Amino acid sequence: MGTLKQHRLRKVWTVRDLAREADVSQQSVVNGEAGKPLRLTTMRKMADALDVSVWDVEEFAATLSAMGEGVATSKVAA
Repeated sequence: MGTLKQHRLRKVWTVRDLAREADVSQQSVVNGEAGKPLRLTTMRKMADALDVSVWDVEEFAATLSAMGEGVATSKVAA
């Protein structure tokens, strides 16, 4: 487990690099690193680009837990 920024820095990526690899906006990366809510698809794209589970990213896990584990699991698995 680690923050989105920690996972990004492990790959030695800039915000722009992660945005490009995940096919999301740079603002989505900035928002994710700030702990702001993101769409499930956006969280999954970033986690996939970083080669981690959405549950391995602290900000994403907190959001998913707040949504309710059953609902989040079915949405993320889709």
